[in-house]
Amino acid sequence: MDASAVLPLLAEDLIEDGNQLFQRIIGIASDAGLTFFVTSGVIEELDHHIENALACCRGGGWNGKFPFLLEAFLQTGRPLGAFPSWTERFKGPKRPVDDIVEFLEERFGIRRRDLETEALKAPDAVRRAVDEAWHKIHSKRREKSGNVDPNVIIRLSKHDTENYVGVSQLRVQEKPSPLGYSAWWLTFDRSASAIPEIVKRDFGISLPDPPVLSLDFLAQYLALGPVRFRVPKASVRSLPLVLEPRLMRFLTPELIREASRIREEMKDVPENVIRRRVRDHLDAARQRMGPLAERGAEVFFDEVRP
Repeated sequence: MDASAVLPLLAEDLIEDGNQLFQRIIGIASDAGLTFFVTSGVIEELDHHIENALACCRGGGWNGKFPFLLEAFLQTGRPLGAFPSWTERFKGPKRPVDDIVEFLEERFGIRRRDLETEALKAPDAVRRAVDEAWHKIHSKRREKSGNVDPNVIIRLSKHDTENYVGVSQLRVQEKPSPLGYSAWWLTFDRSASAIPEIVKRDFGISLPDPPVLSLDFLAQYLALGPVRFRVPKASVRSLPLVLEPRLMRFLTPELIREASRIREEMKDVPENVIRRRVRDHLDAARQRMGPLAERGAEVFFDEVRP
């Protein structure tokens, strides 16, 4: 799993009305016998994302979009000041990496498994080409956001290359059938599917089909793939193919100030009432924004990164 696929799982813990759609998909997949893993690089990205969100929460001249977890937290009507304590369920200050690993395994059955050894089995030219392709993708993405840190770009490229090439190498001994593979990379980064095209264009190297598992293809895999006989038909029919709309990105500093104003005006009202009022106000704002709000969902899969 990529960090972009894990972050929504964490955010759905904020939803209290039973609409944890992505968590449901992962739960059904696990019951069907699928096992989910993350690399140490992904754990590092999750830790970095949470730290960025905490820095944004504390102010200090934060620039750019709100980190995804912080935005999801605020959209549920919770107060900004409560965000640090909420993140403690994922990690503490002393051993953050170990804490995240423990949380993912206990809460979702997601285990840590590095793919560096598998990735190193690929030809050097292939590994370098994939890394260059990811480097271009991350550089372009961060140039648009104005947040260009060469070290971060290198690190993210290395992590994605390990996942992409490593999973591809796990498939070498597998039956070459699109639905027959047992090794997949679950990522919400839509750029992952473009890697073979970029590598072919820039390096003249032909890669196998990308090992990318999208959210909708995961549902198809459960319904049609090798594990389909272990999934009750009723569960397959109920599989959601979209994430909870309240997790889509659309908040602006102005809306955050409006939410803070509502909280201040209702400071003597019970917290659950305040939260509901803020949440409803933000839902109404999303509807008024129309196409802009829709754009939040459109780019979600490319933007949920540290």
